[in-house]
Amino acid sequence: MRYKKGVGHFVNYLYYQYSLSDFVRVDDYKIEYFSKESNFDFFYKTILENIKNYTQKPIPEKQEIINRIYIPKEEIINYLSGEKKFYTYDPLNDTPELYLEMNKINICDEKSVMKFIKNYGIPFNLSLQENDEHFNSNLSFINDVETVSVEMNALLFFQELVKFQQILRMWNDIVEENTEIMTKIKLEFENQATFNQRHQALFREALSSEEYANYIFNDSKIFLRGGELKKVYETFKGNPDKLLEINKIGDELNNTWERVKDETDIKTIAFTYLNLKLKDLEAGETGTRVIDGKIVPAMKFNNLLEVASFQLIQAIFKDLKLEECINCGALFEPIHGSQKFCSSLPGRKRSTCENTYNQRKKRERKNMKEHSCN
Repeated sequence: MRYKKGVGHFVNYLYYQYSLSDFVRVDDYKIEYFSKESNFDFFYKTILENIKNYTQKPIPEKQEIINRIYIPKEEIINYLSGEKKFYTYDPLNDTPELYLEMNKINICDEKSVMKFIKNYGIPFNLSLQENDEHFNSNLSFINDVETVSVEMNALLFFQELVKFQQILRMWNDIVEENTEIMTKIKLEFENQATFNQRHQALFREALSSEEYANYIFNDSKIFLRGGELKKVYETFKGNPDKLLEINKIGDELNNTWERVKDETDIKTIAFTYLNLKLKDLEAGETGTRVIDGKIVPAMKFNNLLEVASFQLIQAIFKDLKLEECINCGALFEPIHGSQKFCSSLPGRKRSTCENTYNQRKKRERKNMKEHSCN
């Protein structure tokens, strides 16, 4: 636990260094695509539209869209029986830049997606049954520590991934003090708040006070509770206009915008909106484990996207400044001041980007030398 002295008070936070489970990668993964004849229902159309809105890019043809990524049944049996080996790693200590590797995934590029999976395993654990119900595809081995996702619905993952990538880019642009981007963030913040206000007003006008009051209580599930809350329900049911005032006070988006809209520092407004967006990310659950005879804070993750979101939030806490790789252009977290390339992948001593860059420069020098000789 760390303490920082403030004005008349102390601020403390826990440093979560440990994970409660290791993640697993294997050698064999398969891809299943949507067929050309696939008839996308409202559920899939909504997901594709969400992805399009986040990326601002056209959606590929149906037969080019990945439906599912999975480990074949026969291979799962081989891993469980010990006939084939799987590889485990601690996501916090062994892959501290996993969040930046996930940021490199291009959902329209199969090679990009599978490159990540080859190095880290399937990053998501939600899939769909035939009746479109979600199920968790995590498989825990005998010791209940090593966890592997054996399949994932690709579109569900892509929808959450592009949201994560947008938030990461937003944070980096704010840290870089990109005034043009921060101005756009402020405008988006204002538009979201305005849209929310109009939606509430239209919905409110369509219902009577009593109907709207019942809607609010049903939505918050207060009607399912007893004791004092039941008495509160009865009180406000007879005075719905008072409930509407309370509901307005509890609207976080509108109230947050009203609080900062006149702020002269645009960076403060941008960070405030970023803070609201961070709440959309699933970033694991807090827990504890024993290390060297002591109980220490630890994190429990359901999938690798949660790990990436947790690492992003930690990077924001630490005021990190990312750099751009001179080989691939991706963002990386510099370990030392002179670093110019993405960090090395787990199990490798040297950066792949650095090797690629040096080889390319070597070929260019060789070509120049041959041309000069001619």
